[in-house]
Amino acid sequence: MTATTAMTLPPVQLIRRQGWPPAPSDGWSIADFASVELVFPTPVPAGFARLVEVELDVYLPRGRPHRSVSVVAAEVPVATRLIYSGRTQTLRFALNGPLPERIAVGFLCENVGPPRDHGESDDARQLGIRIHGIVDQIEPIDLDPKRRVIAFGRGISEALFPPVSVTDAWHNLDHLIALVQEAIRSQTPFSFIRFGDGEGRLLGSSMFFTNMELLRETIGYQYGAEAIVEIDRLYGRFRLEDAIADLRQMLLSSLDNADAVGLPSPKHFTPEPDASNINGLLGFASSLIAIQQRPAHIPADNLFDTYIFHGMQRRSLFPRILDHLPFVGLVNHTDLSQPIAEHFHIERTHFVRIPGHKSFMSVDKVHFPTMYGEILEAIEVPFPGAVYLVGAGYLGKVYCDAVKQKGGIALDIGSVFDGWSGVGRVRRDENAFMRMQPRSP
Repeated sequence: MTATTAMTLPPVQLIRRQGWPPAPSDGWSIADFASVELVFPTPVPAGFARLVEVELDVYLPRGRPHRSVSVVAAEVPVATRLIYSGRTQTLRFALNGPLPERIAVGFLCENVGPPRDHGESDDARQLGIRIHGIVDQIEPIDLDPKRRVIAFGRGISEALFPPVSVTDAWHNLDHLIALVQEAIRSQTPFSFIRFGDGEGRLLGSSMFFTNMELLRETIGYQYGAEAIVEIDRLYGRFRLEDAIADLRQMLLSSLDNADAVGLPSPKHFTPEPDASNINGLLGFASSLIAIQQRPAHIPADNLFDTYIFHGMQRRSLFPRILDHLPFVGLVNHTDLSQPIAEHFHIERTHFVRIPGHKSFMSVDKVHFPTMYGEILEAIEVPFPGAVYLVGAGYLGKVYCDAVKQKGGIALDIGSVFDGWSGVGRVRRDENAFMRMQPRSP
């Protein structure tokens, strides 16, 4: 196999699932939605994409020039076409990244009503589609467009951060601590949020990523397959784009209201992009592009590395912010109220539980799009300048914004919480020293 030639592979097995008659003699489905399961005999190597071609007919009533058909693979819309009368259409769609051997594919036709409504046959099978054949190919992915975006993002990062950040991404920790201390002293509402590769995927959305990539690397990765069911229930069937648009807008609103932001500094662009890391680097670049496109209300001095709070923990600097505070609120999946109160000698805490990261924890509730509204309501700011520590993934930015809007000070410390608790997304290089332990007064 070469990196320049598509491969035509052994036949794909097609198993009819939903919307077909028990024994379809002529192949027509009996509903506006029909699904099949495709069983692929050949796996997809890294750096390649599976291209699937489906030849089909679609029923068109008299006087109607065309009818739309959407193709949904693994719950993700991958293609929408107008089917014209008298033509067998070929729908071509790509399936990128690691894929299972079996993939569910659905065909959703525009609802036109039964044929009898148009003075035609009562044959209900004419409502839907007829599949003639399926061709499976594997082709190399062209990484150059993504590489160009990454190079652009790297240039933005180099312009935003001083040269010292290449060797010491946490060089400005003292400035961050001073910002937070002043906000606490003056009881000034304040929000620090961080954008990394995950937020960048959402911000770049369909400009840089396919629907399949967005589902697998954002919604599915953080919220699990159950989130797709909830999106279908709350947004309507196959409205993933609408859900991602809502998440994207919430992130941008949080950015517009933030006082300081963590971003990918130049050191995050050190590895050369290849098939194994290109989407992560593209996510970093997308975060920086989003910043560049917003009004410049955040001073350059208030831009920090996206992992700045890991630096604060490693250098044992959290006490300079948190020691002896009258109150600290916590938004996270694991209740650390008691150990944090003991460690930092805090008088009172308030814990707001979120569903954990689906890729790293067993979770019985869906964070987005189901639970986040309740979580927003549960955030209570008892007095101006009350401090909240937030570790809640993409929506953590939204919760930080909510804390600020209610008069508080919010710090998006992210997976530092997981290092403290040993639960969730614990980084491989975080050992027992990260765990929260009592300290002497």
